[in-house]
Amino acid sequence: MKIKRGVPKRLLDIHICELPKTSDSNLPKLPPNARFYTRWKRSFQKIFLVSVDHPLTRNFLRSLAAIAFEKRRHGRSLTWWVIHPCSDLRYYWDLLMTFIYLYMFIMVPYILAFQRVAKSSSPESWDPVHPAYITCIFDIVLNFITGFKSQDGHEIFLDPVLIIRHYVKGYFFIDFISSVPYIWFYKDRILPPGPNSNSILLIPEILPLIKIARIYTLRFYVRQIIAVRNSHKSEQNFAETKKKYIYMCVYYLIIMLIHKEKYLSEFSNFSR
Repeated sequence: MKIKRGVPKRLLDIHICELPKTSDSNLPKLPPNARFYTRWKRSFQKIFLVSVDHPLTRNFLRSLAAIAFEKRRHGRSLTWWVIHPCSDLRYYWDLLMTFIYLYMFIMVPYILAFQRVAKSSSPESWDPVHPAYITCIFDIVLNFITGFKSQDGHEIFLDPVLIIRHYVKGYFFIDFISSVPYIWFYKDRILPPGPNSNSILLIPEILPLIKIARIYTLRFYVRQIIAVRNSHKSEQNFAETKKKYIYMCVYYLIIMLIHKEKYLSEFSNFSR
């Protein structure tokens, strides 16, 4: 290309080669007379695609061209309904699950120790946790239709069969066992130890504590949300938070044992 003489040097430094501008979603254009369902599907499909604003997108896709290719590959495939792990929908859902995990990690041991065991309260004491249970059940459904990255982080899988296989081999059983509101199947009050004690009903109520295995998922969500450069400092803060949570759980267990001995002594005095 010939350059005209007399052009200021500052204009010559400008890169004039540009890619043709297309839609940010890289989805096929719709005709002007497209139906309402087709337009709604296109708008709804955009939140499933990879997003430039996702904090982890640049870890897997290093350029805008790679992001555009990934959008085109996903959006024009038969599995367009699969949620991309770096999509806007998944980011905001992970943000919600971060608060759900923190809420359950605190409330489940608290209600179990101070309400159901210490005060022999009714099953209604679990009511504040029911919305979290429902959210966790819905999270299981979303995990079955959310893609995942390879171990080396160089490939993203959006095949539904591979997604199901990956999730079943991973956290599915932990999520399922710890997300079922077992208290819905019985409405009994926990009685003190004795001939008529029904303390065995506490066993299914303890199962939600298995969700503590998701502590590393919570760490991943926190690192994803804050997206700070000084990740080492963030990990140190998370390690301190994890230690405090473990100490709190041990404290709750000690309280449970103390009240258990109290009930045993009261029952022995009553039997005399």
